[in-house]
Parts: sequence; C-alpha cells; structure tokens
Amino acid sequence: MEEGKCTVEFQKDSSSVYYVMVKTSSTKSLQVICPSGTPAEKSGELYFCNRLDLPNPVIGLLDGKECGRADFLESFGKGSPTSEIKCTVLLAPTRITKGSTTQVTVQAYTPNSNDVLSYLCGTSMVSEKMAGMVDSGRVCRFDTTGTIDIYAEVNGKRCGSTLLEVFDKARECFVLGSSFEMVKGEYSYKARVSGRGYSGSDLLKYKCYDIPHEIKVESIPSSTDFIYEIQCKGKTALAANVPVKIGTDPCGELSLPG
Repeated sequence: MEEGKCTVEFQKDSSSVYYVMVKTSSTKSLQVICPSGTPAEKSGELYFCNRLDLPNPVIGLLDGKECGRADFLESFGKGSPTSEIKCTVLLAPTRITKGSTTQVTVQAYTPNSNDVLSYLCGTSMVSEKMAGMVDSGRVCRFDTTGTIDIYAEVNGKRCGSTLLEVFDKARECFVLGSSFEMVKGEYSYKARVSGRGYSGSDLLKYKCYDIPHEIKVESIPSSTDFIYEIQCKGKTALAANVPVKIGTDPCGELSLPG
C-alpha cells in the first residue's frame, strides 16, 4: 500500500457490534475520527465509535493527515441514499422440517429516531422500536409446510424478505418423470429421481432386467438435495414398471410408456 494511505473498513463481532478496522503499511501515528467528529476508542487492533449510523464518514489519519475514509451508511446500504429506510432478512438454515426452528435475523436502517420494526416469526409478528441501525432477530419455529415468505416491515411498510422452505418429513424421495426411446436397436428407459435429507451411506436402489442397481447417495452430486437420472437399457422391452427406493423409502416407479 502506498505510503501515507490507508483502507478504512467495518467489522462486526460476535455480539453484532461494529468496529472500525484500518489497514496501512505506514509506521506513522494512526488516529480514527468517528462520524460524530470525535476520536474513536482503540480496542486492540480495532477502533470503536459510539455512533456509526450518522451521515458522515469515518476518517483515518496518519500523523494528522487524512489517509482514507469510509461511510458506514453507504457500506450498509450499498450506496443508496441515507434517507432511505432499508432492511435485509437472513435465515439460518433456509430449509427446515415442519416443527423445527430457524434463526431469523433482520439488519435494518432508518434515518428516523422512533420507528417500529416488525418481522415474521412462526405464526406471529415480532415488533420493536428502532432508531438508526439495528441488527435484530430470534429463533423461530414453523409448523406449516411449504414455501414461506419471511418478511420485515418498518412502520407497516415491507422493506425486505426472503424465502423459507419447510418440509413435511426430514427425508423424502420421488420419481419425477419417465421417458423412453430406442437407441441403436436397444430399449432405453430413463427416470429422474429426487431425494432430500438422506445420509451418504443410504442406497438408491432399483432393478433393471433382473439386475439390481445400488448407488450410494454420497456419490451423487449435491447429495443432500439432489435430482439424479437412472437408466435401464436392454435388447427387449421391460415387462413392468421399475420400483425405485432410497434405503427403505419407496420413491415411486420408472414407468413404461403408455
């Protein structure tokens, strides 16, 4: 890095508190000025400001001369105007089984001092007062299957959302569709099998022309949530549909053409 220059960045700790981090190769005396105009408190290799959510930048100084700056509001809002209310909804995990929980986190900003942030948590809305920047959330339980829109509002107006997938069972598999064609004089039957929630040692099983096929789930790409094509080829036509299982769970059948 060029002498006399520095890079000012923001870093969040495990308690969701934001600190200022300054990178420089200079040996000059370093000082950090907060958006309020006051010097930042040094905490190890980081710097702490009481208020970052002000419409002013954090400034780094080397021997009293500016070496770099960063605007916290622009960094959070990706350059959008600081007068705009905005929020982001995060889930961990994004796919659960009915009756399980996920961590709903809402990162939001408002230029006002007494707004109300609300977000969906299970069957109810959680509401709290907010001012400036907030990083809030809680563990929420969901008992309804399907794709659920997890959204956040400020003063009743939606500002962000994300999707949660809630499944009925921890493990499921299905035969999605079958096809047939003649290839160089051979009968070729194919089917797509989807599976979710199986362990790597579970076996995808089916039998073609009395020959058993067993495929370990761990050998399938995206094995925790996959779609995999199976195939039966032979010199004669199959006499009946081919049942497909994963472990002991029936998934359906590779179907013969009508």
